[in-house]
Amino acid sequence: MLREADIVSLHAPVTPETHHFMNAERFAQMKRGALVDEQALAEALRSGQVGEAGLDVFDGEPISPSHPLLAFDNVVVTPHVASRTVAGHHRIWETTLMQALQVLRGERPLHLLNPEIWETRRR
Repeated sequence: MLREADIVSLHAPVTPETHHFMNAERFAQMKRGALVDEQALAEALRSGQVGEAGLDVFDGEPISPSHPLLAFDNVVVTPHVASRTVAGHHRIWETTLMQALQVLRGERPLHLLNPEIWETRRR
């Protein structure tokens, strides 16, 4: 997909599997050029491999005013507002309620922030 896409938009939770999902190898696969490795993105922007980027979340927050990606004219940064839509809020509430019901039924919810504690809980 990366070789064919004109636009890549990521909408995923940060998990061990998605951390730095967009890395130097994946940028190299792109037709034009995070879960983003920010250094790899900056290099891909510098080289022209990536034409533009829009970011709502960074590895370390709050980001410094001297963050390298802020120096690019072709980078748009928003303060965690990408999910601030009616559909986004609906999805958040739906997921929250679904997982609360799973816990009440004794089922392991899919999106645990700290999954290592699941087996230590009282039954």
